[in-house]
Amino acid sequence: MKKVLMVAAIPAIIGQYNIKNIEILQELGAQVEVACNFNDETIWKKEKNDELKNMLSNVLGVKCHQVDFVRNAKMVWTHKKPYKQIEKIIKENNYDVLHCMTPIASVVTRAAARKTKVKIIYTAYGFKFYENDAEASWATYNRVERKYNKKTDTIIAINRDDYDVIKDTSKAKYVEYVPGLGVDIEKINAVKIDWEAKRRSLSVKDDELIFLSVGELTENKNHRIVIEALSTLTDELKFKYFICGEGPLEAELKELIHNKGLDNKVIMLGYRDDIYELCKVSDLFIFPSKREGLALALMEAVAAYVPVICGQIKSNKDLISDRRFFFEPRSSMDIRKTILRAIDMSNEDYKMTLRQNFENVKKCDIKIIDEKMTEIYKRTLED
Repeated sequence: MKKVLMVAAIPAIIGQYNIKNIEILQELGAQVEVACNFNDETIWKKEKNDELKNMLSNVLGVKCHQVDFVRNAKMVWTHKKPYKQIEKIIKENNYDVLHCMTPIASVVTRAAARKTKVKIIYTAYGFKFYENDAEASWATYNRVERKYNKKTDTIIAINRDDYDVIKDTSKAKYVEYVPGLGVDIEKINAVKIDWEAKRRSLSVKDDELIFLSVGELTENKNHRIVIEALSTLTDELKFKYFICGEGPLEAELKELIHNKGLDNKVIMLGYRDDIYELCKVSDLFIFPSKREGLALALMEAVAAYVPVICGQIKSNKDLISDRRFFFEPRSSMDIRKTILRAIDMSNEDYKMTLRQNFENVKKCDIKIIDEKMTEIYKRTLED
């Protein structure tokens, strides 16, 4: 029986995006283990991390390893401990395959495995090294990614721009394009809601628009800039803006909301398990992230037929066809203008935009992704 270790910095990456991958590997006859920082609470709190760990161990029969990964690339000295931990795990367990994800954990793991013969799959959730193609970013890419992709059997890019660049520069044996991490379109379409009842449950008035964002409360997810933009629209629009997610910036964002006088207009909902329903009752989905691979939250909103505006970053182009609905993610005034543009679009524009976006997201359907991952895993296990 082949042994596979799945490695990510934080539990949420395993729980949200890789349970199906674990099941695929098990169906192919592999023994799967997981290594991540189960003590990290930047995205999921302890209770949810423990719930995942118990499910992996007791339901899927997956052995879990604690590795104290740190997500901050600048804090170089903090990576020594997780390096030694993952190196020890790899040496003691004689794995056939490592599947790495998240940038820092992947670099640390591939460095620790460099003297072994283990095959490595690396899923890149966006090559942040060359965002905007800056010269300094390319230098970082050359130093870090090129050093370790020679040792990588398969690199998986989840957006088209990343794939187009890495396919010509990577030294990996295989470079694959897998569009996203999979969105369950059938499940989203099956969700039925009582539109008026859902609005009432959110205390939304009949004449108020619903704006929605979904994402962890971190600097990269960029909720602050949307709050600043909306603070300039209170005299022009009646709205409620809901933010779903948890994270380290919760207190800071709540203070900003209060200081801007938006306590009754911007509501932080925390972690929610009714995202599909919230999408279907929303008038506009706002996705302000500064950097993404190909975001599941955005895919789910598109699949739910919600009008979307989003940051002008490379991965979003795979999903949103109409460039009128992109904004500069560091400009509150640009977000303001884009919100007004989206609200004012004609009914014909509205329908056409939703159709175009939906055609794009169909390529990311979970069934297509599962087939592709099965093909990659099967090849890696059999090679």
